Amino acid sequence: MSRRIVTLALFLLLGAILNVAVAWGIVLWSNEYPYTPAYEKLGKRADWARLVARDWPPPQFQAFGQTWGLSLQIQVVQPSLSRTSPGAGLSLFRSGWPSRAVEAEYQGKHFGGTPLNRIWRYSIELPQRARPNEPACYRPVPCRPIWPGFAINTIFYAAILWPTICGPFALRRLIRRKRGLCVSCGYDLRHADHEVCPECGAVVGPSAEVNG
Repeated sequence: MSRRIVTLALFLLLGAILNVAVAWGIVLWSNEYPYTPAYEKLGKRADWARLVARDWPPPQFQAFGQTWGLSLQIQVVQPSLSRTSPGAGLSLFRSGWPSRAVEAEYQGKHFGGTPLNRIWRYSIELPQRARPNEPACYRPVPCRPIWPGFAINTIFYAAILWPTICGPFALRRLIRRKRGLCVSCGYDLRHADHEVCPECGAVVGPSAEVNG
């Protein structure tokens, strides 16, 4: 039982690694960006999607954008930086497939079109040369897990890795058992009854005892 638990934990770990690798690969190699459509007005009691500074007023507008493996959510006090009154905005940049698994968070204040206090959190900021045609701050590498999306993707990739890695070994053991051979080393067990394999010492199960 403990061996099965260790094996399961190992495949979940590999699934988590592949999950993050896919999410980061989408960010690095995707030629599309989830540009947001027109803003929609929020109600007076709307809340910010993440914790912001206490002096920020409630968000007034929000917008969503999505492309394959990427999505963007924006909440702002004012939808345009061209206005002369103070404003603030929150952006959540998410990546992953089949579910969004990791996200980066951007918080910024502006006044009269001039951004103030730009802060990218939970991300690795790409250098400008990585994306020469778009500002680096628009394409961060997200690092904060999103639940339950991260768990769903981890199980999804673990389920793919399990038959891919273990399938050939399971098939070999099945073929050897059908032929009356030792499932561990392939020694011929058909012409005598064995409790253990004379070649490798592996315990011989009833299904391996095949009469010749």
